[in-house]
Amino acid sequence: MSNKIDSQTELNLEKTEKNDTQITDSINREQTDYFADKPTLEMVPVNKVVPNPLNPRKNEGLRTEEMQEILDKRGWEEPVTAYKKGSRFILLSGHRRTFAAREYNKKIENQHKLITEIPVFVVDAPRTEEEELDRIASLQSGRVNWGQLDWAKYVYQKWEAWGKPPIKSFAKHFESLTPSQVKRYITVLDYYPMKEIESDLEKEEVSMGTLEALVDWIKQLKKLHPDIVNDFDEKLIRKHMLKKIKDKKVNRDILRNKEFIKQATSEQIGDFLSDPTLVLEDYMASLGISKRSTDFNGRLISLGNTKRLLAKEFEPKTESERLNGIAKLEEVMAQAKATLKRLKEQEGTLPDGEENEEETNELTATTN
Repeated sequence: MSNKIDSQTELNLEKTEKNDTQITDSINREQTDYFADKPTLEMVPVNKVVPNPLNPRKNEGLRTEEMQEILDKRGWEEPVTAYKKGSRFILLSGHRRTFAAREYNKKIENQHKLITEIPVFVVDAPRTEEEELDRIASLQSGRVNWGQLDWAKYVYQKWEAWGKPPIKSFAKHFESLTPSQVKRYITVLDYYPMKEIESDLEKEEVSMGTLEALVDWIKQLKKLHPDIVNDFDEKLIRKHMLKKIKDKKVNRDILRNKEFIKQATSEQIGDFLSDPTLVLEDYMASLGISKRSTDFNGRLISLGNTKRLLAKEFEPKTESERLNGIAKLEEVMAQAKATLKRLKEQEGTLPDGEENEEETNELTATTN
């Protein structure tokens, strides 16, 4: 089989649909910054090219049949990138193509035309694990749309490599990731054992946002009902709640609401955790627990969410709707101005209270 390399600069093998939310890490340096000397091109035996254990992307078999067909018909259209370690070549890019080549060679019908060599751009070895992660992302991010789990692993591994600095300052090093995204990735991977969530994330049975909300929910449960956590054990509660999420008994919004934890008794919470058939929202209704926040910060958070909906989704379709919208909004604005005036007049009249950092962060997020 042909192992030719043509002059194309775009990888036909790894073209995927453009994603508007494709992430580029601002920490990544230009590829040439990593090389003391110009990369050399070598034809390397397939069995000498080794996957990089730090590669965040787990599913190297994605679209492998398509890639095998392209390899069969066109050969190698661009080299993979790797550094040499002993007699082996450790991949920085080209994991899926290398995987496809190995799978191609396993098929009986291909035994007379095996792929024996892979074209490899041989580059300098990374100096640190942190640099290696950066280089993997730098070489792959422009070509492959990593999923949330892939990027979460990358962010978390980098955070660990940096010695787990404060997330707020760490997040500033990412150009296209918001601080809340960085926090979400780290919060989730730092809390859950990977074996509990990896398969469900890949199957899209749970989301990163829902997993983060469950972490906060359990923290609030520990704070307000420590007896329940001691009785059930946090690990068991987490597993029960993960199953309820997969079974559509719990969703992200109801977890973020937290009114069930605030208003229910320990016995009622225990009953909910013990019964896999109970839907949290329905159970709250049966107990007469409203989803409406009962505390001041909670109400402000709800107000912030309403503000976001008004800004993004309030689009009238008729002239009548437009006029009615103006009238209603003017009424709301008048009420808001009156409330704002009253709150300002209370300056210096209220006792200092211990601020809830979690609720304050959530409130700030809704108003940005």
